[in-house]
Amino acid sequence: MEQLSPEIFSSLLTEVGPGKPDSARPGVEEKRSAQRLAVDARVGLAICGGVQANTRTRQVAIKCVSRTGVAVLDDVVMRVGERFLLQIPRAQRGPLWIHCTVANTRLTSDGRFRIGARFSTPAGHSSPVVAGGEETGGGGFGARLRKWFAA
Repeated sequence: MEQLSPEIFSSLLTEVGPGKPDSARPGVEEKRSAQRLAVDARVGLAICGGVQANTRTRQVAIKCVSRTGVAVLDDVVMRVGERFLLQIPRAQRGPLWIHCTVANTRLTSDGRFRIGARFSTPAGHSSPVVAGGEETGGGGFGARLRKWFAA
């Protein structure tokens, strides 16, 4: 299972809020491999690969985060196995892009979809994270991002 490094996770929490411990829904046994933290932040989401691939981001709400994954609220349903990039805006640097794979989806009482996703490393890459604006050289961040959308 992919995990964000302590440094990247700390950077993520700096941008989305420190969070507070979150527990499973009542009556649901906790099976998580990492503690999750309840947060409430708006971030970008862009679909990777397949017919719906789109380099444009739409705004979603992060509801909880851990070192291994994230839960977002979205108006659009996603299927298990679909891949997307989260775009976390950062005050001091370019956005933090994190590659995710949908693990589960459920309809909420307000008609939106709660999407649980694991951080995942795409084929040919060494990390689920690309920190925008920090790479240099030919193509760098832009070239890697285009490859992720095409995969």
